Amino acid sequence: MEQNNIIYPKAGLVYYKGLFNEKELKLHKENLNHIGIELENDNMNTPLVFMEEFTNETSIGLSNILIQEYLLGVMSDEKLNALKDSILWMWNCVEGQKMTKIYPGGRVEEKDITFGVHAVIDRNTKIDFRLDGDMEDRLKKSSLDDLFEFIKSTPRKETPSNADFAKYDYANKKWFIVNTHEEVKRIIEKRNQATFILPNNLKGRSIHEKVIPTVCNLKNMLDKLVSLDGDISSFKGWEKRSYKAYKIDLIKDKILSAPKDNWKDIIRGHILDHNPRDFGASCIDIYLVGYVSETYGIGKEKLFEYIKQNNISTKQNSANAIWQVGKGDGVYLGILNDNGTIKDWEFVRKWIKE
Repeated sequence: MEQNNIIYPKAGLVYYKGLFNEKELKLHKENLNHIGIELENDNMNTPLVFMEEFTNETSIGLSNILIQEYLLGVMSDEKLNALKDSILWMWNCVEGQKMTKIYPGGRVEEKDITFGVHAVIDRNTKIDFRLDGDMEDRLKKSSLDDLFEFIKSTPRKETPSNADFAKYDYANKKWFIVNTHEEVKRIIEKRNQATFILPNNLKGRSIHEKVIPTVCNLKNMLDKLVSLDGDISSFKGWEKRSYKAYKIDLIKDKILSAPKDNWKDIIRGHILDHNPRDFGASCIDIYLVGYVSETYGIGKEKLFEYIKQNNISTKQNSANAIWQVGKGDGVYLGILNDNGTIKDWEFVRKWIKE
């Protein structure tokens, strides 16, 4: 009978040239080699095009031999901890890094570089784990601990198949396998929905009037709100403007009692639950930046042109404030891309729906 085990390199790192500090990478290789893990690495000059939602552009592969050593309980704590530390270092290096992708048809888009672990459990059973999330190392380490426990509990497949794709649910602190077939269908439907025409207003709320904000980003305002235990009497003027623009009074208790990772979802739901007329400049500027980027042109200079042509303001500082706050808050909430274009079309569709 054919054995299920197959020999692979002990660990393999696939990454883009310039992504890691080569001297630091060499130190990690030496440390791993010292405890019996050989790290092979292969860097690429040109990004590949694929369904990025279910593929990690940069990944460290854990071979079947390495996985079996862990599953059989013969891997020392020193070796396991060193492996986790190296994975965490790689994760932190990749976090926030960007790449430019060129798609069929010539469309160019800037994307976050994704990182993960490719685990070869046996010849038939493989999992690609996506490691993402802007959070403390403590939470990242916890997700890595859960990753190895998840490998233990994964049923072995009887026939060869493609690698499963797994994501981490930080709210419930557990890994889950993504139904990629259903997700691809959902993504296609979402992209089809994105063909609708963006209106130059938000349910009747003008995007040309009362849209000049005081420069203060939403994330910093929320951080300060929580640090002061909800007491806004110590807020600076610009922080109060941001607070009022998002009508935080209505959800302050939710924000104060929720983990930081949940703040974005609370704000997003809050925006959709209320009429756009209720919100101030900082919030509306998210839509304004996205609208201009999708219908007029991409980038700060195009936004400045639009603002002047539509008599919103003739002042450079005002235009810069709209760009800085609208784009910054939009990126933080996952509504906009870094270049100001719309990232979450489903959210925008709900936002403009009468």
